[in-house]
Amino acid sequence: MGGEEIKRVLVLSGGGGRGAYQVGVCQALEQLHWQPDMVLGNSIGATNGALLLAPRGEESGAALLARLWQDEMLNDTLQHVAPQWPLLLQEALGIVLKMLQEIQTPPILSRPADSETSFGLGSTLAEMRQKLSRRHLFERWLPQEMREQQGELPWYDYFIKLAARLHKMKSPLTEELLKPAVMERKNWQQLLAQYVDFEQLNDPAAPYFGIAATDVATGALRMFWNHVPPGVAGQASRMTPEHIMASSSIPGFYEATPVEGRTWWDGALLANTPVAPALAVAAEEIVVVLMTPWHESPDGEGVPLRGASPTILDALDRALDWLMLSSFRSELQRLTPEQRKKVRIIAPTALLGLTSIIDYHPYDNAVLARYGYQDALAVLQPRSQEEG
Repeated sequence: MGGEEIKRVLVLSGGGGRGAYQVGVCQALEQLHWQPDMVLGNSIGATNGALLLAPRGEESGAALLARLWQDEMLNDTLQHVAPQWPLLLQEALGIVLKMLQEIQTPPILSRPADSETSFGLGSTLAEMRQKLSRRHLFERWLPQEMREQQGELPWYDYFIKLAARLHKMKSPLTEELLKPAVMERKNWQQLLAQYVDFEQLNDPAAPYFGIAATDVATGALRMFWNHVPPGVAGQASRMTPEHIMASSSIPGFYEATPVEGRTWWDGALLANTPVAPALAVAAEEIVVVLMTPWHESPDGEGVPLRGASPTILDALDRALDWLMLSSFRSELQRLTPEQRKKVRIIAPTALLGLTSIIDYHPYDNAVLARYGYQDALAVLQPRSQEEG
């Protein structure tokens, strides 16, 4: 691709579990034979972008994305509460996250009650009671050798060994807040290594691929490139799974990722939708995939979402979404009318819920992919028919 004119650019914003929406968009793009010359991504958009451009195996990028988001991009596979936390907090954090995910499931997803793909709040509460029961925790605290010999150990030795194990645990919450992150996601990194063909992604003939990350030490935005487009400042990197992980390291929730001698957090802190390079190369068509609602109207007022008086969770949901859109809004405001005509925005029409960012649920993934596919066709088919 190096040196060739960049006509089409695909921009994939960050949004964690909402990334299933981009799967449907990529399926629609493949159906319309719309192939990008450059892909820009942040966070989950970086993961989806790498899988789209360089799928390992015979499947197309869109087909691989669809399969992985149904079979492997799931809560229990991708992430879990980091084992470095004491057992009680580890269990409690997992339950709290699961309850929030159930309580804050938005109407647009509306998981069917008691379905095999939905735990439901009732079963979540039952699981909480079981996991926090004395029996469960007692058994989890026991060393492996004690679990195998419970009937043979004298009570005195049993309690001495248990007390020694408890003593070694650092229990004060103040100490635990010094941990680097809540969640551990080695499986995510392994998934990237298994399914992304990094030789293909780094090949000079591959489309341009740029992903955003935030320098933990300075707060500066960095775009990592497989090769740098003409007219864009930056330097090329040999892309690895660590680069993708760096772009999606949500502060506090996921541990910061060391790459190229520095440590990085999610690019969403500064540019959740890294559209600037697409504007710099003067692309003819820029397709931007958001994972927050986007409404435009002739008077600039937009279309209201839900009621005027939001609940606490709904207020947090809106605030986060507007923050994620802020840098993109700023970029659009600087465009001339001619430049603005080149930008096509594909976005959900309703709020997707605060916890959907950290919730990779099979039912949600399927629903979001379907909406992404439908929304992409609604935006892109009219232009495709005009050009045809």
